[in-house]
Amino acid sequence: MCGNPEDPIAQEKPMIPRLRLVAVAVLVAIACAAMPALLAQKAAAPAAPPKKNPLLKLAEPWPEDDVTGTLFDGQTTLKLGTHCQNDKEYEQYVLREYLTYRLHNLVTPRSFRVRLARGTYVDAQSKKPLNTRNALFIEHENDVARRLGGRDVGLQRVEFKDLDRDALTNMMLVEYMLGNTDYSIWALHNVVLVTDKKRTLIPVPYDFDLSGMVHPPYAATDPKLHLRSITDRLYRGPCRTVEEFDAAAEPFRAHKADMFAVIDSMKELNGTHRSEMKDYLESFFRTIDKPESIKKTFVNGCKPQPTM
Repeated sequence: MCGNPEDPIAQEKPMIPRLRLVAVAVLVAIACAAMPALLAQKAAAPAAPPKKNPLLKLAEPWPEDDVTGTLFDGQTTLKLGTHCQNDKEYEQYVLREYLTYRLHNLVTPRSFRVRLARGTYVDAQSKKPLNTRNALFIEHENDVARRLGGRDVGLQRVEFKDLDRDALTNMMLVEYMLGNTDYSIWALHNVVLVTDKKRTLIPVPYDFDLSGMVHPPYAATDPKLHLRSITDRLYRGPCRTVEEFDAAAEPFRAHKADMFAVIDSMKELNGTHRSEMKDYLESFFRTIDKPESIKKTFVNGCKPQPTM
């Protein structure tokens, strides 16, 4: 399990994994640069939103003998989020995505834990170190499910009515807060479904790099959503009453100061990126500040649909 099991949002010490991924890293950079074109090509697909190149998240296996007694002890594979180009500016986007998970952790335990890392890339042929960059390890789906007292189920074509009502509303507000539209419950894209002992289905989202909160240069919106910019927010969840939305927004309001503190605690984040994230977060809190703004954005703006 990633992070401290007693305090999922505590400050962690960076880890320095041994990564021999130089060839893959080059492909990652190419995939990121081509992302707007990939999204445009898949815009006509009728089912799921555009799927990203899987190389954007790497799963790195760890030999058992190498991880015994380390922070990786008990792990088999972990998703690894990396920089997309060999430019220090892209390290900032890794930090920004890391912070999206930390913000999510604050409002619900139904979220993925993450560990910030420093990854050294080594040439597989010469064994020569190439560079060291920020990276993040994402909690394994099975660990998320066990922590929530259930198991991961790969069910597709699920509708809103099949999911835990409160967990679904919370997830949709998180996605709206982050300005993320790169997910689908129906296609199980960037969403894990956990079923508990009562057979309740709980959605847990992940992968927020194409969000307005991260705002990387390679991000592009799905043309079907008619958004002008990746920073435009869109509520894509089920319709609820003002009272239900207001109750769902309370955990966010209760942790507002904590959220800004988490962003400020990331000393490696430069001033420009820090200001962008805080301004973007503040605009979300203006939306959920009063019943009138909640009604305008979520009740009046909701489009009745069985799923997405």
